[in-house]
Amino acid sequence: NVLKKLRWQKLFGSKHLSMDNAVRCGFPSHLRGVVREAIFSLMRKNLVIYYDRGRNTIQLNKEKEDEIERAI
Repeated sequence: NVLKKLRWQKLFGSKHLSMDNAVRCGFPSHLRGVVREAIFSLMRKNLVIYYDRGRNTIQLNKEKEDEIERAI
């Protein structure tokens, strides 16, 4: 579900989102810890990466776009 929301926002290339906004974006407040862990899990799979110019910002890995589409 997290990956689907990030994909819907088209966070590829130069588009990025702060980690805090990604956690708050459309998820209930009692699930924020679960969503944060899901994002870190996606980072370990290299589907979500840190944006190189921002502080604590993330984006989808453009090189893994096909794998992201299959996961959704």
